[in-house]
Amino acid sequence: AGGGPGVDRLILQGGRVLDPASGHDGPADVVIVDGRIAAVGPRLAPAEGDVRTVSVAGLLVVPGFVDPLVYLDPADLFPDPASPPAAVHPLP
Repeated sequence: AGGGPGVDRLILQGGRVLDPASGHDGPADVVIVDGRIAAVGPRLAPAEGDVRTVSVAGLLVVPGFVDPLVYLDPADLFPDPASPPAAVHPLP
């Protein structure tokens, strides 16, 4: 990220960061730039410019984790060519 105008920066400060990729499990900050993780480390200083800082003390932060929970309709997995497509229902 170039850090120019309109760059969206967020710092999650003081949470317990669990990062299996690096083996980190402990207090740290997470910097997010333009929706992507830019840095993980202890007591990261805010970058210059428009930065939003959120205290996550007492919370578990797992950078890069994607919630794998999905709801599938069996008709989507094993379609019957003679049946119309199943309706899509948004979760509440």
